[in-house]
Amino acid sequence: MALFAQPPPREDCPICFLELPLQLTKQTKYYSCCGKVICLGCIVAAEDAGVCDLCPFCRAPNVGGEEFTLRMNKRIEANDPEALSARGKEEAQKGNFDEAMDLLHRSADLGLCTAHYSLGCAYPNY
Repeated sequence: MALFAQPPPREDCPICFLELPLQLTKQTKYYSCCGKVICLGCIVAAEDAGVCDLCPFCRAPNVGGEEFTLRMNKRIEANDPEALSARGKEEAQKGNFDEAMDLLHRSADLGLCTAHYSLGCAYPNY
């Protein structure tokens, strides 16, 4: 049965190549510029090196507002599971549960384990 299949192996940090922690939201950060999830150790090392305003992987500048939304939209169009999950969580907070559930289901179908958790949290509100 697919329900009881083993989950895919966790990814490694693309900088230090250590396995990413289970609790992704507090110990990692997703960068919309390159679509990479970076561990907290590499983020702190980049800040210590004085490059806290750049992505530690691709060195793209950190942006906010409309530019961030454009980056996320590109990542969503590319079916990036992290971007789909992040947008799904945003939509759930706004109360757009139909859109949130669609995005979270797409992310979960791509194998993101945290999307499964978010789906479980969103269902009581749906």
